[in-house]
Amino acid sequence: MSEHWPGGGPRRHVWSCALGLLAALLTAAPGAAEAASAVGPAASRPQASLPADPTPHGVLAFGAAGFAGDLAGVPLNRPVVGMAATSTGNGYWLVASDGGIFPFGDAVQHSHGSTGGMRLNRPIVGMAATSSGDGYWLVASDGGIFPFGDAAQRSYGSTGGRRLNRPVVGMAATAGGHGYWLVASDGGIFPFGDAVDHSYGSTGGIRLNQPVVGMARTASGNGYWLIAQDGGVFPFGDARGLGSLGGQPLNAPIVAAAATADGTGYWMAAADGGVFPFGTAGGYGSGAVLPRVGPVVAMVATPRSDGYWLAATPGAPPSGTFSVPPANGNGVMLTFDDCAPPAAINAILNALDSHHWLATFFPTGLCRDLNPWLVPTLLARGHLVCNHTYSHPFLTRLGDAAVAAEIEGGVHAGCDLFRPPYGDWDGPGGRVARIAALHGYRVLMWDVDTRDWGGTSAAVMVAMIHARRGVVLMHLQGPHTAEAVRNL
Repeated sequence: MSEHWPGGGPRRHVWSCALGLLAALLTAAPGAAEAASAVGPAASRPQASLPADPTPHGVLAFGAAGFAGDLAGVPLNRPVVGMAATSTGNGYWLVASDGGIFPFGDAVQHSHGSTGGMRLNRPIVGMAATSSGDGYWLVASDGGIFPFGDAAQRSYGSTGGRRLNRPVVGMAATAGGHGYWLVASDGGIFPFGDAVDHSYGSTGGIRLNQPVVGMARTASGNGYWLIAQDGGVFPFGDARGLGSLGGQPLNAPIVAAAATADGTGYWMAAADGGVFPFGTAGGYGSGAVLPRVGPVVAMVATPRSDGYWLAATPGAPPSGTFSVPPANGNGVMLTFDDCAPPAAINAILNALDSHHWLATFFPTGLCRDLNPWLVPTLLARGHLVCNHTYSHPFLTRLGDAAVAAEIEGGVHAGCDLFRPPYGDWDGPGGRVARIAALHGYRVLMWDVDTRDWGGTSAAVMVAMIHARRGVVLMHLQGPHTAEAVRNL
């Protein structure tokens, strides 16, 4: 994608933008963990020795889990969002947010199709394998179910087409494989097939400190755990509460969990690769200090619970634009900068979902730290998440080392785009672009400045976007931004 230099002086909105950022940070979600040393039961567990290979990987294998391959270095249309292992434990599938399936090991002989290339109402957020290992279900954020292989004979229903309070974030199959539960980010549970007879409760309707990010079932199938982003654990049925990380400071949010085969333990995995075992779950190692292609998004245990895999996403390349009707052959790329309270961010995400659009987000590193749910949520929905520095300074006023530190402290989530705050840079051949390039980033400016931070009305923004198209600059804290997106 080519770089763009905006007309007009972006510096004029510095005070309004700064005040918007300050207000957003002061009203960030309660319970958001600031960066700190990770704590918890994993601290005392033995850790695996570091591999000699310094190459960043998309799959990290620990204990008896065998490495069968990954997508490191492979250009993807959309980020990886989930993983499932074969029944033998000698292979696994990775799934991207467009439903593309990537099999490795003996999963190659059991790859039965995908939704890659299909137009989906909502992005894929996870998958589960059948008990035979000869099929799998994909689940979308609206609860739509897409069965393949022998799962096609075991499609028991979905929430696709229903109005949900919160998006679906994951699924788990029952012990016999004749049903499944879907879980939403508020912990709401939707059972299908024989899971209807094994639905033991939910956190839907309960006020949570952080959203639920996944679930794991017990060995009997008569219970399950819900796992929240702060490491909170909510057991139901015969699931035993063996400990949690709720209330403890973490370096990165929890993004996935897996249970032992006998149901007497479980692991939680953080976006930085940290692994936290509880109960009888063995501590086989952590990916926090290992080279990865991007943030961890999924975790799967081996069939005998003697190891586990972590899947990281290499993100999606900045390719493609999204037409805004009425389309006239030109594309529009919606981009959102800075930070805002959770309610404002979710309003924009819901507006994008209403059109089935994906967008490019440039949150600051400080916004990421105050809202640890943000980056995993954006990635899970299929959006690009790019770098906008840590604290939103004027970069041309800083020395080289300070500019580099701001970029290093920004968000790194598999996107190679960088946007300087306030549009303050010295051009394509200048110092800021050079330092960004040394960190692997290309500068992306904009064609349309909506000036939404200043209160531009939704109607005016819609007219501007339709008139000019191209790369559109919007802000998470814009008071009428979500309305404008809904009305495009």
